[in-house]
Amino acid sequence: MFQYRGRDVLAVPEASKAASLAGIAKFQPFTPKRRLYRWLMSGLISIGAARLAAVSRANPVGSEFRFDFNLWRAELEESLGRRIAHAIVTWPPQPTRRRLYVHLLDENFQAFGFVKVACSGSDQEKLAAEAEALRVLDKLPLRQLRAPKLLHQGCFEEIGFLMMEPLPAAARPFRLDVGDDGSSLTAEYRGETFDVAA
Repeated sequence: MFQYRGRDVLAVPEASKAASLAGIAKFQPFTPKRRLYRWLMSGLISIGAARLAAVSRANPVGSEFRFDFNLWRAELEESLGRRIAHAIVTWPPQPTRRRLYVHLLDENFQAFGFVKVACSGSDQEKLAAEAEALRVLDKLPLRQLRAPKLLHQGCFEEIGFLMMEPLPAAARPFRLDVGDDGSSLTAEYRGETFDVAA
């Protein structure tokens, strides 16, 4: 369990160095600080010194989330009909968000699922809306765009969750500059357009 300023940020398997490195690779380096943190933690794992910056816990999820992570994982395996060899847990960078993100890996450290876990009621409603949006997008004949498929959705104890296909490792967010016309990107899913009178 890796922490930053006393806050959980990432849980990786202790099974092997390879499993831990596969887990740290799921920590998204979208800021320079996070990029440096991932680089430092990867270095500690590589030289067998992860214990200098990490703690061990049987249940990666703290009591503030009020659910049994290991029991949820076992039920998810049963629902999916496949084994989860490694579950990597990441926390959102905003401390107030009561969410978890869980990357599901097979025995070869290949991701086969990405799960969003929501603890608050309002956040669970957002997950339900996201799941419905993924269902709608899956029915559209998209040619240029591709949305991840919804694989599973459910509730467990006090949490709601949705599982989708993981994004490809090479995927990067699309960036538009101010003034760029994004209409070509939305054309496949936006539906009919109309003018609104001033």
